[in-house]
Amino acid sequence: MLPANVPAVKAYQVCGSQWRTSFTGATGLDYTACIAALQLYLPRWQAEAGDNPHLEHHTITTLLDDLRTIEDALLTAWDEKAKPTTDTPDDT
Repeated sequence: MLPANVPAVKAYQVCGSQWRTSFTGATGLDYTACIAALQLYLPRWQAEAGDNPHLEHHTITTLLDDLRTIEDALLTAWDEKAKPTTDTPDDT
């Protein structure tokens, strides 16, 4: 994994269980819960950053931007996967 992606992955690992759902499935992340979790974890991550300057300079806002990118990609992928295929088996 590229060091620049570590903050986004860490943020998703913490917030990946905070999906809002409806009868049709996931609708998006619960940002209130994600903000609360990131406020707890970010100072520790920054203290443990070591040689990773990417984590050192992140804020709650930049991590939420990363989470929104991941959220959008996942919702799009799940939507595409849920669409019925139009291909029918050939019975000949």
